[in-house]
Amino acid sequence: MPTDWFTGNWPAMITPMHDDGQLRLESVPPLVEKFVQEKAGGIYLCGSTGQGPLLTMDERKSLAEATVRAAAGRLPVMIHVGAIRVEDAIELARHAAAIGADAVSSVVPMYYPPTLASSMEHYRRIASASDLPFYAYSFAIPNCTVETYVEELMQIPHARGLKFTSFNMYELTRLKIASGGRLNVLSGADESYLAAQAQGADGAIGSTQNIALPLFNAVIQTAEAGQWQEARRLMQLTVRLVHEVTIGGGIASLHTVLTQQGIPCGQPRHPFPQASPEVAERSWRSYRSILAEARTT
Repeated sequence: MPTDWFTGNWPAMITPMHDDGQLRLESVPPLVEKFVQEKAGGIYLCGSTGQGPLLTMDERKSLAEATVRAAAGRLPVMIHVGAIRVEDAIELARHAAAIGADAVSSVVPMYYPPTLASSMEHYRRIASASDLPFYAYSFAIPNCTVETYVEELMQIPHARGLKFTSFNMYELTRLKIASGGRLNVLSGADESYLAAQAQGADGAIGSTQNIALPLFNAVIQTAEAGQWQEARRLMQLTVRLVHEVTIGGGIASLHTVLTQQGIPCGQPRHPFPQASPEVAERSWRSYRSILAEARTT
């Protein structure tokens, strides 16, 4: 594995909000500090969990600046710059390079159904906007094999790897094989974390890592130590956490748990539903119960 590849567990960082929906940038430094202390592999910013497509260009830039400044080189920061207009994505990629981010990432073209040609041209324009490593956000492209996808992606300037958000571990392994091990693959489905690492992922980017980095780290550490029974037990608790909190309560539940932990994060913007008092209490109760069980050996 190349020494400059990204590894470890990366929170797909939520975007702290005030009650009126404005950015709560003052909560970024303590949130980043939490990730540093919990030994995150890095931070993935302005993705789906971070509501990047719902932020204005100025908001995305302000959030990126605050996060890179707070990280201060202690954690790599990868900024998702995907946008409907490729010109906006290019502007965000150039901004990311100017403020000292470590990499940029993008989804395929939004709204209109992607083709292989349109997706790769979209990626080429964004990746060419700076010298930063580029990471594709892997969504299925109709009528495109894994091998063809890899062949085309590896011709993109500065293409380093991808965020593979899928439950299909067969395809993940084929990605690694087809690239000859030259693509830095980070898994993106929290529910399949252990399986993804076992089948070739170099690390992971996920929503639930916002609130449970130590649990994810414990899963991989016990597996690598050969303690498979404990690794399976911890992964089952991870799946419960994803099911009961991240999915059961939505992105709002992540905001709720972080706020309960002492980092005010407000609630997500429309169209994401805000957590009712009942949902907030249920999410917080499930979170505490599952984490307490994870600490029991």
